Amino acid sequence: MKYPKGGDGHYDRFAKQVYGFYKRAWVSLFFAPIALAIPPTFITAYYANQTFKKAINDYVPDIGAVLDNYIVVAILLAAAYPACILAFAKSITRRMDSRGLSVDSLLHLLSSLDRIVGLKEHRFGLFAKNLSAAPRKKNNTFCEITQPLFQIAENVRGICDLFNALNTKKTSLIRVILAEIKDGKISSIPVHYPADEPVRSSIKALNHPNSSILTAYRTRKIVVIEDTRTEGARRDGKDKKYVDTGSSKEGSLICYPVVYVPTEEVPFIISVHCDQKGYFRKDYAETYELNLQRFALRLSLEYSLLLMKEKICAPTKQKN
Repeated sequence: MKYPKGGDGHYDRFAKQVYGFYKRAWVSLFFAPIALAIPPTFITAYYANQTFKKAINDYVPDIGAVLDNYIVVAILLAAAYPACILAFAKSITRRMDSRGLSVDSLLHLLSSLDRIVGLKEHRFGLFAKNLSAAPRKKNNTFCEITQPLFQIAENVRGICDLFNALNTKKTSLIRVILAEIKDGKISSIPVHYPADEPVRSSIKALNHPNSSILTAYRTRKIVVIEDTRTEGARRDGKDKKYVDTGSSKEGSLICYPVVYVPTEEVPFIISVHCDQKGYFRKDYAETYELNLQRFALRLSLEYSLLLMKEKICAPTKQKN
């Protein structure tokens, strides 16, 4: 990515300054993720943690009063915050692109994220529109409007759509799974795309210490396997980053950890598999990470909402 070239307007100079600020390591690695997580984390803590809620009411009672009296508004603002940041980033990107920068992959990324934001905006908009016609009880509002599991699934679908859009060889198949991690092990695989392509390996097999998913969890770094068959055949123990589960075929793989900043845990691992060896390259790890980080931030937001819903809402009964 390049700075805008040739622009002498106020917005061009502003765009250059913003990108220069974001390029600093401490901003991109620490400040930006924390700043993005503050609103949903604050709302989560306020509604789910009575000690924190009491502290807010004791020291800044005006804020506590607003949150207690305007629950829907607080939730909507927390949900809209990432979308506003995304819109701002998209505006900066368009300005840079207008100066001769080709950003095809970034445009595909923004398209995928826009679809996810659009789904949530549509649902929230309908709910807000119907509030006056059919008022809800304040205690039920959050539980009715929030659907983090649905949004998590849409994020995984967005990842699959993005990599398929960037797939220059349309004959190769891209598979994406989301592995849920609990106590250092894969507890479930709640989402996978395409939906008609079942997960070929068992959770037991994937929980081998040398699996790519657990390697990404353990190191908290992206793992890129260029040739799964060759990596699976290696005999050098601890350095191995892929395990042949018996159902493995030729291909390449990316595993990316979703780090939840407020608690420093890794609740999810994103796994992207292509059935063509050498399709994913270690040399492009930073590019893959740039794309996946955008989805990881949204998954972190939905994880915050999921934790809130588990604390606040009564479990719903499953219909047969």
